[in-house]
Amino acid sequence: MQFLFPSGLGPTYSLAQAVDIVGLDPEVARRLRDVAGANDELVNEHDLQMLRRAKVALDAGFPETALLQLARVYADALERVAEGEVHLFHFYVHEGLKAAGLSGRQLVDNRKSVQEQLLPIVEPMIRYFHRRGLAKAVRADMVLHLAPDLAHPAQTDSGAQLRLAILFLDMSSYTPLTEVMGDGVAARIVERFSELVREATARFDGRIVDRIGDAFLLIFPEPRAAVSCAL
Repeated sequence: MQFLFPSGLGPTYSLAQAVDIVGLDPEVARRLRDVAGANDELVNEHDLQMLRRAKVALDAGFPETALLQLARVYADALERVAEGEVHLFHFYVHEGLKAAGLSGRQLVDNRKSVQEQLLPIVEPMIRYFHRRGLAKAVRADMVLHLAPDLAHPAQTDSGAQLRLAILFLDMSSYTPLTEVMGDGVAARIVERFSELVREATARFDGRIVDRIGDAFLLIFPEPRAAVSCAL
């Protein structure tokens, strides 16, 4: 906890105290806390800042339903980012230091040194890639408004729906490949395959939604782009 919050968590409040300080509807605050996976009633300063920002968005006219959906997107996406950070640090830093012969206190000190150097760059890098993604999303949104023959939001009883083309893609005969060539060679082939998929997806204005091993779930603004990318 000290690693993540070097200045501490600050004072804590009950949820009732927090909503009174922020001026937020208690039910909205509870739903936001549920999205964040905060099951206890105690609210720290970081939680309080999140609730304050939610209040700003609501006061600016952003609908509550949309705010909760956006919070879920942030929570799900950044949870995956955090998992990637932890796993990559473990495999490439921790295991690398062990392979170099470090152990005990020396291993702990070296881990801490690398963590202290990496942590300050995490949030700036996330902001950078978020800006890039936002620019791409804004361009796609402009296309939806300027080209009525392409996919566009449709109003339904359940609200706006966005029509997209969905593409599932994976490597043929991957299991036999691992059996014949071994896990190491197969892993390198999958990473090269991943590079090709990402390059082609970006070229056809698509987005990678999910990846499991050699399998990808991609979305595109319209079917022709999805088929062209697949080919």
